[in-house]
Amino acid sequence: MIKQFGILLAFFSQKIVADIVSELPKPLTPMADFLFPPSARKQKQSPFISIEEVKAETGAIPLIRRGSSSFPVDTTETTRTLIEVDPVSPSAFVSAKDINDLIALGETESVKALVAEKVEILRDRVSETIETMSRQSLSGKINYPYATADGIAGSCEIELGKPRELKPVNLAGADIPKVQAWLESLYQEQAATGASGDIVILAGTAVYAFLVNLFVAAKLSAPVVWQPDGLDLFGKYKIRTQGLTYKLPGSNTVCQTLPDNQVRTLDRSHTGKLFFAALDDLDANLAALPFYAKPVRSDDPDGVKIVASSKPLPAPALSKMCRQTVAVA
Repeated sequence: MIKQFGILLAFFSQKIVADIVSELPKPLTPMADFLFPPSARKQKQSPFISIEEVKAETGAIPLIRRGSSSFPVDTTETTRTLIEVDPVSPSAFVSAKDINDLIALGETESVKALVAEKVEILRDRVSETIETMSRQSLSGKINYPYATADGIAGSCEIELGKPRELKPVNLAGADIPKVQAWLESLYQEQAATGASGDIVILAGTAVYAFLVNLFVAAKLSAPVVWQPDGLDLFGKYKIRTQGLTYKLPGSNTVCQTLPDNQVRTLDRSHTGKLFFAALDDLDANLAALPFYAKPVRSDDPDGVKIVASSKPLPAPALSKMCRQTVAVA
């Protein structure tokens, strides 16, 4: 198995894993892509992220409840506190027989295909975790379970902050002029946060349905431009449907990213940062890779466990967002 493991190891350099990932179809991560486009993703060359950096994005000092640890790194008046980011580490097993058969047949491409298949499974699992954390982060808190050999053992809980809370409004029976006035008030409240480069209004399912029904019933085409993910009104207000949900590992509870009767305003040009901390892995050169995978020998059962790792921490710009509860019935 030693020789076979050495052959398999050759397929797990940083470059080869990066090449495999670059050739894979991109996973669907709508919220992570919406909040954190490539320009909003930052790879840190440290296993820690300073609270000051997170605060610069969220607008509030993150409070570590449990799981991830934080500690001061100096005792001066400008004390910096660091967050130790918990890793996401799924794994996949390949039996010794499968590896032996492929190598004995001299099918190098088949070995690479096997590696690519397992890497894709693990990449998708890491991407799903990042997407779930991104959806959850809009609530102002990350509370994500982590697993040990015994199953779900605990959770990493970080309070990131809160958006600006607006006074609830009742739109039940509202006509188009009243809705336009409401939209303008939302627009101005968002502008007052100082983040107004590209204002978007995320609407919960009930609020979005109310708006659609109102404008469809009015049969007005001029003020409405339909988009794949929502509609633009009066040439100014970008309203996007937000019915995404998520489940946490070990739970059957379906959580809403945005409640049905809420709206959230934000600036697409100032949505925050998705941090990636450096991995605790010498084979990865301790780099802050969004995704890495490597083989680890297993004796019981005999084979290879392919272990992936990533250290993500979503930090949405919560203080630059507004939240409002809207009654529509």
